[in-house]
Amino acid sequence: MNSAAFLSVFNNQPLDTVLIALVIFVGVNLLLLYPLLRLTAYIIYLSTMVRKNEKCWDREWYHPDEESCRMHDEGVEWAKAHADCMIEVKTVSEDGLALYGEYYDFGHDRAVIIIPGRTDNLIYSYYYAKPYSDNGYNVLCIDQRAHGKSEGKYVTTGFAESRDAIKWIKLLEEDHGVKSVVLHGICIGSACGLYTMLAEDAPESLSALVADGMYCNFYESYYLHMKDLGKPTFIMGMIESVMKKKTGYGLRQGPADVIDKYEKPLLMLHGTGDIYSLPSRTNEMFDKCPSENKNLVWFEDGRHSKLRIVYPERYDGAIADFLATLEAHVSSSHS
Repeated sequence: MNSAAFLSVFNNQPLDTVLIALVIFVGVNLLLLYPLLRLTAYIIYLSTMVRKNEKCWDREWYHPDEESCRMHDEGVEWAKAHADCMIEVKTVSEDGLALYGEYYDFGHDRAVIIIPGRTDNLIYSYYYAKPYSDNGYNVLCIDQRAHGKSEGKYVTTGFAESRDAIKWIKLLEEDHGVKSVVLHGICIGSACGLYTMLAEDAPESLSALVADGMYCNFYESYYLHMKDLGKPTFIMGMIESVMKKKTGYGLRQGPADVIDKYEKPLLMLHGTGDIYSLPSRTNEMFDKCPSENKNLVWFEDGRHSKLRIVYPERYDGAIADFLATLEAHVSSSHS
């Protein structure tokens, strides 16, 4: 029975009777609709936050747009040019997952770990290596858990991944003699980097964070992605509920909740055209950060994860300047 037919039955009934019947009618329909909405949330979660098989998020390139293809090609060229310095590396996460990476050893005692975002792998990270190799840093490109050759099924928006990052840092310290580590994160990689820097057992070699497109929390970023793709945003709470059940982590806790505890050097790189990690939120986080060595570099009309490809000289220059301030700080502390 449709709603019009249902209500016509009560044309001559008292108002309270009609209201009670209407509540019952709506309630029954919601009960019938709820399982469908829950299933929809589960399907969206599986398609965006869970690795379904080994081919999913492997080391193939999935970005069809022209700028992304240029990023891929330029990154691969960088890797080929330094292939003689590359060492394949492996570590094991605290929960037993095999994690894989490539370490480009240029003979320095300092290194950067490039942390890619969701669905990307170490091939993507090649593109961000040049400003570091040009400024005296070894480079570690990693496959995050559930990406590339690394094991795992679930994305946890930087939480479990930050524990993996600590394992990578210890590998650099113990096996490769690295004394200073910078983390360079993109999107989720930025959140992962921040959580790593703030961990109670963060290695002393951790010296700074470079955050490209860091969001305030993944709930908002995910919501904006859903909205942009035309997917139902009103089931976000259900999606988060599914994620909590599967991983123990939610979406609402994020960098904005902890950045007021971050005191080490910070470089934030952000585009004014970023529709997923909102610029207004970036300003709020930057203001909350108590670090005495922090800088926020804006890229006019820059889009999410597309800053360096549009502004390569400005992007690399900002990193070079930031690394120089780190060296100046180290030199002054040793004098």
